[in-house]
Amino acid sequence: MCGFAGKFYFSPGEKPDQELVKKMTGLLIHRGPDAEGFFFEGQAGFGHRRLKVIDLETGSQPMSSACGRGVIVYNGEVYNFRELRSELEGKGCKFKTSSDTEVVLNACLEWGEDCLARLRGVFAFAVFDREQNSLLLARDHFGVKPLYYYEGPGWLSFASELKALLADPEIAHKIDPVALYQFFSVQHIPAPLSGVAGVKKLLSAHCLLARNGQAAVRRFWKLSPRDEFSAPGREPAQERIFAELERAVGDELVSEVPLGIFLSGGLDSSTVTAAALKQSSGKVKAYTVGFEEAQWDETKWAGAVARELHAEHIVLASRAQDLAALLEKIVWHFDEPNGNYSAVANYLLCQACQKEITVALSGGGGDEVFAGYTHHLADKLVDYYCRLTPALARKALLAPIFAALSKEQDQAPGFRRRLSRALGFEEPDLALRHLRFLTIGNFRPWMEKGEFIGFDKISAREREGNDPYRHLARWAYEYPGRDKFNSLLWLDLNSYLCDDILLMTDRMSMANALEVRVPLLDYKLVELLFNLPFSYKLQGLDKKIILKNYLLKKLPRELVYRPKQGFGVPLQVWIKGRLKAFFLELFQGELARKEDFISMPVARQLLQEHIEQGRDHTQRIWMAAHYLLWKKSFALN
Repeated sequence: MCGFAGKFYFSPGEKPDQELVKKMTGLLIHRGPDAEGFFFEGQAGFGHRRLKVIDLETGSQPMSSACGRGVIVYNGEVYNFRELRSELEGKGCKFKTSSDTEVVLNACLEWGEDCLARLRGVFAFAVFDREQNSLLLARDHFGVKPLYYYEGPGWLSFASELKALLADPEIAHKIDPVALYQFFSVQHIPAPLSGVAGVKKLLSAHCLLARNGQAAVRRFWKLSPRDEFSAPGREPAQERIFAELERAVGDELVSEVPLGIFLSGGLDSSTVTAAALKQSSGKVKAYTVGFEEAQWDETKWAGAVARELHAEHIVLASRAQDLAALLEKIVWHFDEPNGNYSAVANYLLCQACQKEITVALSGGGGDEVFAGYTHHLADKLVDYYCRLTPALARKALLAPIFAALSKEQDQAPGFRRRLSRALGFEEPDLALRHLRFLTIGNFRPWMEKGEFIGFDKISAREREGNDPYRHLARWAYEYPGRDKFNSLLWLDLNSYLCDDILLMTDRMSMANALEVRVPLLDYKLVELLFNLPFSYKLQGLDKKIILKNYLLKKLPRELVYRPKQGFGVPLQVWIKGRLKAFFLELFQGELARKEDFISMPVARQLLQEHIEQGRDHTQRIWMAAHYLLWKKSFALN
């Protein structure tokens, strides 16, 4: 993929500082080490860093249209560009390259914002229209590709990563208290906030048009109204999904540089590998990275899947020698605080694979669209419990029992612990109950009492007005179908997946100049999946049944039904051992002494309990550490 940055003035009489745009672009070199380009004309200044994947010789950016009207900087891949190109040529459009970049540019000039819903792929881009004196920013359907922006008085700065915007001296290095309150509640920063005051993430499936002295953001795509309960029978519905899935994977095998597939041996990556082998005319290479900690090593299962599928399997070794330095590097690449410490494993995976390939297909998004998380199962179980158990009995008798169980199970497997707590929730709203279950392990219990973030930092009224649970629940409320459990998948897709998982995947892959594609998030495939009732995806207690049925035609049952293994690192153990001194210094040293937004005594108490008392506070310790290192990395106050 690529990275870009730029500045645009609403008035044609003002010009961006060329050295500034070059400096912003230089901070994105990791995203595009192959080439650099700039465009400066009148009110617009663009910079671009390129990772060459398609049209290696003529695809340089910024790119101008053959007619001379438009200029684009672009990050992404649009897989239906050939069909769109044929249609545009029929309208008289001229092309000078064979790239999808030029197709996107001409589509914008020909159809305006209406073209965006027609782009099948992942993208973030900026287009300067000389005739209109306008700037168009756009981000793909599910936010796979990042795009940040800041609107100043009469100007816009924009970039693929927040760090590039912070090079602009007109943007203050000031934290956003509301964004951080939401982060410590739900373990990521929900869009459009970013963590820095005034800097916004463009929402997925949205565009921004700056013209005639003002900037307007609008949504260009959403699900149409649907009745999932009128879907065809399970078997024909599955067959259609299988065909669309294979089409999506086949589309994303296009590359002029070495390409492979991340294979963990789990359902998602095994499905992508199997579909790729069916769609590819050549060899398909599947990559697995081995870790020295046996609990986290997936090479055994991945090898078994590769043998059954007859895929060429490459196992790479990875070990971080200096974990503390690696954590600081990961925080710098992240740009914003994030609670997902599987980023460490993802960084090491991408680092190892980049030595062999430039493009990787992954199974990202499979859990969200095929119902693969334990919290999807919990949603059903808790819903049955609430409907079948009288409210008085739940409140007076059962809730206290489940609350006690959840405390005793502090070291129990995550699902049992979380389910015990969820059964103790007296929350009638399905979406809010779902979010509370999903974000167990945050700082909410301390924040509600003003102990972790004081009421002098964010007042009770501000907290109520910016409650992250209600902010995220809107995705479930807007869902246009009848199946209430599908509304929770839609919530996960537009919040946790977009602002946590995909953000992490983008940063860790691009930190290593590796393009990662996510065919299971092809928007046509996703639209089809949301035409089906939730029971077609989670049948009884059987999660991801569609993918299991697809793989049962290709793999032994014991590989399809093996226990789910999360992809991560043993941070819980490292905090007590290899990283103990690092975390003690971080929570007690100079950074901690200067910290005036969160309560370091609370953080230190959690660290002490984790190290000395066997309590598991891994999630909270990581969140507090990420926040402190983030402020240090970007000199924020």
